[in-house]
Amino acid sequence: CPMYESPADNEKYLKKHKPQPLIQCEYSHAMGNTSGNFKEYWDLVRKYPNYQGGYIWDFVDQGLVRSDRNGALDTDGNHGADGILGPYREKEGSFYAIREIWSPVRISTARHILPPAFNGKFTVENLYSFTNLAQCSFRAGLGRLDFLSGKQENRNLNVEIPDVAPGMNGILRVNVPSDLGSWDILWVSVSGPDGKQIYSKTWNISRAAGYAQRIIGSDSTVSSALPVSGFRLVGISSGDGKLDVAVLPSGWTKVEFAYL
Repeated sequence: CPMYESPADNEKYLKKHKPQPLIQCEYSHAMGNTSGNFKEYWDLVRKYPNYQGGYIWDFVDQGLVRSDRNGALDTDGNHGADGILGPYREKEGSFYAIREIWSPVRISTARHILPPAFNGKFTVENLYSFTNLAQCSFRAGLGRLDFLSGKQENRNLNVEIPDVAPGMNGILRVNVPSDLGSWDILWVSVSGPDGKQIYSKTWNISRAAGYAQRIIGSDSTVSSALPVSGFRLVGISSGDGKLDVAVLPSGWTKVEFAYL
């Protein structure tokens, strides 16, 4: 079978060899890139019945504790650090990306950033073959972030568990408060009938401008550099404190503008 073919080339192969089933021996690499293009592959799996899936390289980072190196963890450079779990079975970015893509429950909304007047209704899709979503557990909550202290204020919300049959879509209702606009994020998580988490997603409520104002203040100055093409941030100053500094390459022009 083809190995590490692009999703587009895979689709050509699936059409040409239909109904011959395709199980790829290796098609997604988890080293450092959270299994890039994984969603595009699984969009094809769900579109073509003859695409049966494939094998991810690799399950867990191959790391050894070296007694001859004072207990250092050796992954042979980047040759062994290519799993969706770390060498101590810690969950890496690949794990969360793959779990969301494989999840039998999908939750979506037309907006990536929720408006303050959001009514709490999400579209939910049941990709289970036998399980009604009423058999699952849904949780939701709000978060208010303080980037300077690293603290987060949380508030749990009530969720109306949807009655959605296998293969059907429905509405998930989260009871949001009237002060929704004063919070930064809204999150939803789903656990299957066995109690294990199978899906989680977070939406922003606050906009980038609101975050920036809280971090650097309304009277801050941003120093930047403008090359021939593109834009590079080289420093942010707030009052007498300097938050970040970078060196300008030769030939660049330094400009300053105030955050409004």
